Amino acid sequence: MTASKSLRALAVIFFLVTYANSRGTHKKWIETRFLAERIRSAIYFAVCGVETSPINIPPYMGMAHRPDDWMVKTFDEIWSGLPRMKGCAAGHCRTLIEYVHVRWIKDQMTYHRGKHTRAKRISRILERSGLAIFFAAMAAAAIHLIFYSAQEPQTTKLESFLIFSAIILPAVGAAIGGIRSHREYSRMEKRSKNMEVVLSELDERFLSIATPEALESLLRETEELMLRETQDWLMLMRFVELKPAA
Repeated sequence: MTASKSLRALAVIFFLVTYANSRGTHKKWIETRFLAERIRSAIYFAVCGVETSPINIPPYMGMAHRPDDWMVKTFDEIWSGLPRMKGCAAGHCRTLIEYVHVRWIKDQMTYHRGKHTRAKRISRILERSGLAIFFAAMAAAAIHLIFYSAQEPQTTKLESFLIFSAIILPAVGAAIGGIRSHREYSRMEKRSKNMEVVLSELDERFLSIATPEALESLLRETEELMLRETQDWLMLMRFVELKPAA
């Protein structure tokens, strides 16, 4: 790729990122994801004939969203358009319990188990790659110091390569560390592991449900868990701006 093509490509990237930031594209996408998660949880309430709980925003999550945000109002408008929930009939409760248990709890456990494993693997790869590049830069600098520092000022290809490596590799290692930090792989690993543990406890409790009241109580507990996890993610990501460089 020629220098002019590289310059045009970088200019296009810079324009797209700047334009997206000015339009609040990332923020809108995050808020839409929050709405989608609430709707997904509400489907199980509607299937079981249970009213969703009014959204509760703890003081420490006040920066995440407010009761008058558009996605909160949109969800309330969608839910208010449904018929009033009357609970599940005793004869169908067992089937609904199995459905929620498998399609919500089990699926969420599988999702967070996979997310935990994937985030852990990527975090370890980036961490080890950064260390390997750091030591490679040290080795290049040491070899140049030992074998070339006392020679005549005549640069060979190998010496040029060592100088280039000693200069560029630390920047590459810093970029890898920045990617690992920016993408929050370590934090995502811990969050998903914690969610997997809590969901495992709910999974065991779902096996002992026998009444519509017990189903409603556990549904609300699960909803609160999912909502807190989504609010925490929203508070972390809502005000992150896109940047043209890592």
